Amino acid sequence: MKKQGSNRISHFAKVNENTVLEGNNYIGRWSSVKNTKIGFASYIGSKTTLNNVKIGRYCSIGSNISIIDGKHPTDTFASTHPAFYAANNASQLKYITENKFQEFSFADDKGTVVEIGNDVWIGNDVHIIGGVKIGDGAVVGSCALVTKDVEPYAIVGGVPAKVIKKRFTEDTIQKLLDTKWWNKDIDWIRTHAEDFDNVEKLLAEIEK
Repeated sequence: MKKQGSNRISHFAKVNENTVLEGNNYIGRWSSVKNTKIGFASYIGSKTTLNNVKIGRYCSIGSNISIIDGKHPTDTFASTHPAFYAANNASQLKYITENKFQEFSFADDKGTVVEIGNDVWIGNDVHIIGGVKIGDGAVVGSCALVTKDVEPYAIVGGVPAKVIKKRFTEDTIQKLLDTKWWNKDIDWIRTHAEDFDNVEKLLAEIEK
């Protein structure tokens, strides 16, 4: 285990120089994190691969999470093989001279950004399509395939992931989003930490 300030990076984990750790972060064994920003107190399990991801604060990211980047044409093209739409492709075949389709992994090594909000919990073995946004307070069940944006405080699961339910009423969700408690300073969090076991109690204390 390596300690970098308040951050802990496990043995065999890889974190490149373009990754920003906001503080009190943990990255598990055999994980690879590149070009990513990880918010305060968020942690990542083992064997997780993240590239070009923005992660908010107080997130719990499980093990074996991956971002699926790049896409292939499925409508008008006769073939989905990149040799027919990408001038530079993995097979190195030069059938065409200019790109005919925006295929992220060939056009830009950074890929498309995945945005994960604050206080998000992602279970193990989840796969997320590039460009997806997961809202604050959302929960993604284990083994889900996330193909589209997830609303704040929604619980989703399945392949493809669908909404199972909302964690709270719409009124409570809006109040939590308005508080933006994850942006409060440490002293505020410590003062109110005992109230976090009851959302209505927490909101009542904040309204005081």
